[in-house]
This record gives sequence, structure tokens and C-alpha cells, in this order.
Amino acid sequence: ANNLLTLLQGYSKTIRLLLVMFLTLTVTTNAWGADVTISVSSDTWTNTGTSGSGGTTKVSKSGVTVSSDKGYKDGTTAIREYSGGIITVSSSSNITKIVFTSTASGTNKYGPGKISLNSGGGEYSYSGTAGTWTGSSTSIKFECDAQFRWTQVVVTTAASCTTPPTVSVGSHSNVTTTTATVS
Repeated sequence: ANNLLTLLQGYSKTIRLLLVMFLTLTVTTNAWGADVTISVSSDTWTNTGTSGSGGTTKVSKSGVTVSSDKGYKDGTTAIREYSGGIITVSSSSNITKIVFTSTASGTNKYGPGKISLNSGGGEYSYSGTAGTWTGSSTSIKFECDAQFRWTQVVVTTAASCTTPPTVSVGSHSNVTTTTATVS
């Protein structure tokens, strides 16, 4: 027992280092997803809508698609989604959060209070110019109760780690190089 304790004391720094590196990698590879920011002014949209009645507007970026059936891209200013229209946000990965930035606040004309959750589960709320959905789904639909105008949407998808990280600990007086794979 005394020899084992002496042996472990010689490796204590290495064991602590491995433990800290393992915990750090576990937290950083699993805690956060990817944010995809879609902007009216800088991203390429298809736009068949006309001012006053709308039509199909659509954009795809980094695996996320945002489309609307009664939308109109107003130059580089905003997307206008007309009353009764449906905005669909979809991805091949689970979406965990969506934040629309509106041109107005709350329930004011064009504000984020003018849309409501149609399907996809989760919860939708708004504060100021931000309309926020949280949940877990690959497709979320919002229905416009009145005209809603927005300039940007940030979509957060769940993290996915396809290749586990490898940790190498260099030589120590009592240890040769050790490799640990976190999966």
C-alpha cells in the first residue's frame, strides 16, 4: 500500500493535468452550438414577392433555411412578412434558439409581437425589437398576425462533434508520452 501511494504521488501532477484537460474538452465540445446569422442586407435572397401582397422569399446559409410564403424583401432594409403569412426556419441539425431583430418594438406596428408560433414546439417571446424562440426542432413555423418586418435572424443549432478530440501529454520524469481520446 505504501509503494502504491508513493507511485501515485509521483504521477499526481500528470493525473491532475489529464483530468483538467478532459473536463475542459468535455465542456467546450458539448456545451455550445453554432450560431448562423442571416441578414437582409448582406445575404443573397430569392424574392418573388411584391410590395403590398408578398410572395416567396428564401435564403439558405450554413445549413439553415429561412423562407416565407407572403414575404417581400424591401431592398436591403427589411423582410416584410404580410398578415397571414408563414415564416419557416429549418435546418438538418436541431435548432435550439432563433432570434429575430425587428424594425419596431413589441406589439407596435411591424414589431416582433406581430408573429406567433405556428408549429415546431418550444416557446416564443418578445422584448423590445427581439423576438426569441427556444426549444429543439429541425423546423419551426411562425404565423404573422399583422405585418412583421425584420432585418436579421440568428439561428442557433445544437452542437455536433463528429471527430473526438485527442489529448497528448508530453514526457514526464515518471511517464512516457500518453494519448487520450475523448469520445
